[in-house]
Amino acid sequence: MKIIGSLLIGLVAGVAIGWYWGYTRPAMIADRDARRCLGNMESDDRMTAVVALAAIRKMEDGRSTDAEELLARQLGSYYVIYGPPDNPKKKISDDCMQILRKIEEAAKEYPVVQAALDRSKQIVK
Repeated sequence: MKIIGSLLIGLVAGVAIGWYWGYTRPAMIADRDARRCLGNMESDDRMTAVVALAAIRKMEDGRSTDAEELLARQLGSYYVIYGPPDNPKKKISDDCMQILRKIEEAAKEYPVVQAALDRSKQIVK
């Protein structure tokens, strides 16, 4: 009877420990990864806010050309980092591809965007 009781206690303890580690560890890892992702998003949002503030200040000071160049530079950086769309070495998500295509359309319509793309491409080479 002692053997059966010991085996039963060992089995229950093993299941409890296995459940604890199997349930809490993945939840803890997922929580850590989510916090890291949110931190990265906050950094990206901060950069967007800084660029927007700089552009608004330039426009308010009557320097709209400088503001256009500042904003176009951001487009050029994004295009070079995440694109170009026809680059076979990069795995580009559908969302990213859509933005890259919009940047290309804007480059055809706005010379300041085309110039920023060309400058960014030169810097990367």
